[in-house]
Amino acid sequence: MILIEVASLVFSYDLISSFSSRLKLYEVKDKNPDFFIKNGKFPYKKEDLKEILTSKFYNLYKTRDDKIVQLVKNDSGKVLGIISYDGNVATLTYNQNYDDSTLSYIEYTLSEYAFVYFLLRNKEALFVHSSSFIYKGLGVLLIASSGTGKSTHRRLWEQYEGIKVINDDKNVLVYENDHFVIYPNPYSGKEIVESNENAPLKALVFLQRGN
Repeated sequence: MILIEVASLVFSYDLISSFSSRLKLYEVKDKNPDFFIKNGKFPYKKEDLKEILTSKFYNLYKTRDDKIVQLVKNDSGKVLGIISYDGNVATLTYNQNYDDSTLSYIEYTLSEYAFVYFLLRNKEALFVHSSSFIYKGLGVLLIASSGTGKSTHRRLWEQYEGIKVINDDKNVLVYENDHFVIYPNPYSGKEIVESNENAPLKALVFLQRGN
């Protein structure tokens, strides 16, 4: 078990793959968890579930006792696993056995959904696909479609201005004390460019490719 803290919320993770090593940057000690993300056996039968939403990457169900269940899929529609939510506990159940590299990807994906669920349910927050950094003590968020150049712009700022990266892939924006704050989190894509730093949001920069 490892405890991490993001945006003043403490998450307890009980995971079995190498993905757990990605959490170390955010680890805290001697704090009471607000939420628990763990592995376990799926506690419901198919007849206990009523579908309430269908999308490309996940389906949502409600149980007979009004609990939420989330079936998670990959890009090709293959089922990766199921998350069952019960209060402040998210239980991850995998579709089948995998080698460690695949298991790490699945744990990353399922636990990210659980993390976002708890975060958005308990904070005035947004989870944004973006690159962020700190410039002169203030936060800058670069927003664009994949492949447009967010990371390239971030590297140029690092090279010429010596900025501090917060997260180069996914950022948490939390509204608190009458302004937005950029917070880091363990879900930072394949490149893993991140730091456990936060900063008040100063600028949103939307990038587009020229013709």
